[in-house]
Parts: sequence; C-alpha cells; structure tokens
Amino acid sequence: MARGNSLGRNSPCPCGSQLKYKDCCEGKVPWEELRSRRPQEIPYHLTVRGKNLAFLRLAFEALGLDITRPYTWTDVKNAITPAVVEEIYKARILLWPDRHDYHRILEEGKSRVSGLYLGQYEPERILRGVTRHALYSDQIVLADPFPDPRIIRPEFNPLERPAEHMSNTLKYLYLWVQLAKWIEAGIVAFIPSPGQFDVALKLECLALDRARHDSSPELQSQLKRDTEQDSASERLLREYLYLQQPDDQIRRSFLDHNPGSSDADADQYITHVHRMRRDHPFFIDLIERGVSGEFASIFAGADYEMSKIMANQLGSHLITDMPYRWLEIRLDRDGISDPSGWLEFGKSFGSLEFPFLDDVPLDIARRMRLRGHLERLRGFFNRVWRAAEGEEPLDESNVQNLAAEMRHEMAEADEEWREIDRDLAKWLGPGVVGAAVAIASGDFMPAVAFAAGGAAKLMVAGDRRRSLPRRRPAALLLQLERSSK
Repeated sequence: MARGNSLGRNSPCPCGSQLKYKDCCEGKVPWEELRSRRPQEIPYHLTVRGKNLAFLRLAFEALGLDITRPYTWTDVKNAITPAVVEEIYKARILLWPDRHDYHRILEEGKSRVSGLYLGQYEPERILRGVTRHALYSDQIVLADPFPDPRIIRPEFNPLERPAEHMSNTLKYLYLWVQLAKWIEAGIVAFIPSPGQFDVALKLECLALDRARHDSSPELQSQLKRDTEQDSASERLLREYLYLQQPDDQIRRSFLDHNPGSSDADADQYITHVHRMRRDHPFFIDLIERGVSGEFASIFAGADYEMSKIMANQLGSHLITDMPYRWLEIRLDRDGISDPSGWLEFGKSFGSLEFPFLDDVPLDIARRMRLRGHLERLRGFFNRVWRAAEGEEPLDESNVQNLAAEMRHEMAEADEEWREIDRDLAKWLGPGVVGAAVAIASGDFMPAVAFAAGGAAKLMVAGDRRRSLPRRRPAALLLQLERSSK
C-alpha cells in the first residue's frame, strides 16, 4: 500500500501523518518489513489520511489510471467495469479491516478540532462547507459513501452483483475525486460510520430516528418542506433515468411534446442528449454494456443518531446544511455531547452571507495552517461568537449578530491597514506606496536605496503590516475578501 524502494529518515512517513518518518514511525513501525513480507498488516498502521490516499490510489489502479497524471472524468467513466467495481470494494474492505482498527482511528482524531458533516452529499455543497469550516477546524470528517459489502445481503451486494453497481460506484468516486486535494492536504477525511461494523447498532439508530420523527409534528412538517425543494442529487438521478431511455424513445417523446418540430429538430435534440450523457458524472449506457438493470441510490450521510455517536467518538461537532438536521439537533439538544464546543458557532457561521467564505482556495487554507493562523482564527471566532450569541445559540437570529460582529472586526482591521498605507504615502510619496508595501512585506529588495530615516520608517511599517494578522485575526478574513474580488 505504501510504496517506495527505500525509506529515508526525512521521507514522508508511510502512515500518512504528514510528518517525516524520523518524527513519526521510525523505531515504532517496521515499514520496510511490512511492505516486503506482511502487506496485509499495513492498514493497521495507517492514519485516516493514509487510508484515504491508499483508497484513491487503489481505485485508480483498478481503473487502469494513474491518479498522479492528467486524466478526465470521461476516462474514468470509460474505464469502469464490473471487475473494477469489485476491486474498489475489495480495497474498501482491505483498508478498514475491523472495528478494533476503526476505533484506533477514532482515538487518533480526538486530539483535533474536527467537524462531522451530515448535510447533502453533493460536491458543490460539501466544498462550500469544507472551505468555510476549514477556517477554524483542523479537519472536516465525512461519512464514507462507499458501503461495506460485508454487511450487505447478497442480492444487493456490489461484490456479488458488481455490474449493477457501476453507476453508484462512479457517483461515490466522483465525490472522492472532487475532494482529493483536500484529502491530500489533510483537511478532509472520509471515515465509515460505526454502523458499518455493527449491524445491530445501525438498526437501533434507525429505529430511534424513526421514533423521533413519528412523534414530532415539527419534524414531519420540516421534512415535507425539505422534500419540496429539489436537490442537485435528485435532479441528477432523474436526468440519469431519463438518459437511460433509448434514442428512438427519446426522439418520439420529443416529437410528441413539441408539435410542429421537424426530424432535423429531433436530430439536434438527440445530439444534445448525447452531450448530456457524456457530461453526466455517473451515466453509463447499460444497454451498450449488456446490463439489464442496476441499483440507484442517493447518499445523504449517516443518519442522525449514528452521526451523533460518530461525533462523540471523534470529539467532533456537527456540521450540516439541512434544516431538518438542525431541527433534529435542536430538539435533541440535551442529548448531544459537544466536546469541541463549536456546534452553535458552526450553525451560524455556515449561514453567513459572506460570499468570499464560499470558495476559499486550497492553497490559502493550507498556507494558513503552515503559518499558524488556524489557532488565531479559532481564538478570534470564539471571541466574536461569545459577543454575538443570544439566549438560544441555535436560533437563526444569531446569524445576523455574528455577521455584524465580524463586519465590525473586519472594518477595524481595514482601518488599521489603511492607516499603514497613509503613513507610507506621507513618508515616501503616493507614487511609491505600492512598491513600499511589497518591500515592507519582504517580497523583494528594491534597486534603489532609501534615506536612512525613510528606510527605518519603512521597516516599522513592514513590522506593523506583518504583525497585523497576529494582532487582528480579522485581517485574515479581510485578505480573503479582497482576494475574491
């Protein structure tokens, strides 16, 4: 699983911890021996990041593709076969061998500030949540959409009937691939739910969820409102089912619903349908592949009771974008353990209408961690939230309070930023302020020499500018806002 002919002390540790081998597993885990003689034991020594990266690599090996080289999603779709489905699910079993190893992974995660996502499993929505909540969380955890074949009945099992699971496999793999860079950075992690190792627990949690729903008219009303809103997953599934119809059937339907259309119009529409099939993330032509039917599903994460157990085991707070889930949390507030203390803040923060928080680039998120900004932002968010939260922390009114507090803090950081610029303009003249800012930030050395007094003042301005994020963490958000424009 972990590869390489030799393992140097300064090499990345094979366990996937993002540490050097000498600072991690050296003297503790015999990686060379495991690789050469006992590869079946490797999963017991991988971190969750190591398991996730190994799964992606094994999945792409099964597809006959190299994940480190350029590829298109069409390449992936063309490569999927029943044999590939089998190999991918075997990798799933290999990397999560038993509940003892699973609990080892959960224990590792307790030292981090992590958020467990239980919202809509659509890449765009998940990425929005990841980019926002990664500003204060060490890691965002998602329940793995790939089910464990060991707990699935034979008639529905992807190892027993792999041809009927090709589209679902593509759908789940698409989500993994969309998050691959965040997995590599250690910011996102896929972990199975506890129910994958304990069927009795899974059934018990489902029964509790059902009983709560059946006894709560409020939950029933919210579910009705939620289901009236069309999700991207449901639209994709409906489109997929439509695209599975033969061309001649789609042609007849087009002509029936568009009186007066010509055969040329129908031909043009069929060409459009072919493009839709090509671009649909998990469409496979079942007729062309000789498959008579398949399983189609929509994954919405672990159920609430299971998510609650998983969050408690990980020491995580819950993150969701589903009103029904937030209502479940509010009604069950006394039954929730929130060891991380970020649950209420996460709800309001996730609803803020700050567009620049919706698409934080991965390199910025990674850089913030490397420069130690994550702790500063955590402290800043904690202080701002304490000033904003009302008597009911999960109430929607807190969103506006939090937004007002954050705008105030960002305005103060902006004013100090501008004050530095005004001082530079006063000392050096407005024509060279842009260059002076770069110099003061240490980005390059000027070809001209400043007078001793000007240089001293420039260094003072540089110190003020460099220390601004430390003194006012809101300046980090201000930089994000400016970079998004």
